[in-house]
Amino acid sequence: MNDERAALLDAPTQARAWPGGGAVNPQIHLAAAAAHDEPLPPLDAAGRAWAARLQPALHAVAQALIDNEATLTELDTAAGDGDLGASMYRAAQAILALPEAAYATPAGALAALGAALRRAIAGSSGPFYATALVRASRRLAATDDADATAQPSARDWAAAFRSAVDAIGELGGARAGDRTMLDALVPAAAAFDRALDHDRDPASAWAAAVEAAEHGAQQTAGMTPRAGRASYLGERAIGTPDGGAVAVACWLRALLPHIR
Repeated sequence: MNDERAALLDAPTQARAWPGGGAVNPQIHLAAAAAHDEPLPPLDAAGRAWAARLQPALHAVAQALIDNEATLTELDTAAGDGDLGASMYRAAQAILALPEAAYATPAGALAALGAALRRAIAGSSGPFYATALVRASRRLAATDDADATAQPSARDWAAAFRSAVDAIGELGGARAGDRTMLDALVPAAAAFDRALDHDRDPASAWAAAVEAAEHGAQQTAGMTPRAGRASYLGERAIGTPDGGAVAVACWLRALLPHIR
């Protein structure tokens, strides 16, 4: 194998039996998220306050994924390998299994969640979600390190969200328009930023992000997949929304009541 042959293997094609799996950027090197297999230290007062906010929000995400398992399975069966619903169910169980001590800080909670999803989710979704969460965690870590009691601003969360979305694109080589989870994530992050630029409160800005994600997910029904396992279907996938994008819209909406 050399670069020339690799380029030929990755060249665009509509051949039905050739899965265009996308490209992995070899320049991206990310440290593995901490496994949190060892007992975490007890929560102090600040940690308990964060846990009281973060744990219910992530449990809402888990419940939404459980409730939508059948829908995600149906979508992925029509235009994929049919395992998305089961993967998101395993993700939900991993979230529910996180100990309360994992929620001591926002950055720590995202890192713990990334580690849990990396182990729980089979296929490409696990690395993508884990990488995104680690990147977002690092973006928030400076706020945590400066003051454990400090509350990240909406702008801090927006920057972390953008970092997470960028990480997925860099790792997988996909972009908006390729009929992937990015078709929900990219417009959601952009809408959140725009709403904050117009001085909307965080909850209202997140509502705009959810609406953009849901619209983006539905738009994938008219797209020919150019990345991921669905790409071998070509135009035959048209008519069914991408399951990964729908899953993103699902968990973004689940977070909405917890944004303030």
